[in-house]
Amino acid sequence: MGQLFSPEHQREAVPLHRLIVIIFGVLAFACVAAGIVAIVLNAKSQTEFDFLGAHLTTGHVGVAFVGIGLVIAYFTVRAVLRSQRDLAALPRSEHRRH
Repeated sequence: MGQLFSPEHQREAVPLHRLIVIIFGVLAFACVAAGIVAIVLNAKSQTEFDFLGAHLTTGHVGVAFVGIGLVIAYFTVRAVLRSQRDLAALPRSEHRRH
């Protein structure tokens, strides 16, 4: 991998990235928690979803909820890390705020 030049761009993006991770982390956690509750309650129904390239077919609602939560968590982390990498590849700013 090439040399990374721009930590100031990364620092500027941290609050937004934190907000994204918190919002989607809570959503993913809620899905996984709801899935565990549905598994405990033995909620069954033919469930199928195709979300961001991930496809799941199951006869248990809880498994589907857990799957959705894990997919949300995976894609959120991947997007934030990719954004940080792309920001690091930007050239260093010539003017700095003081």
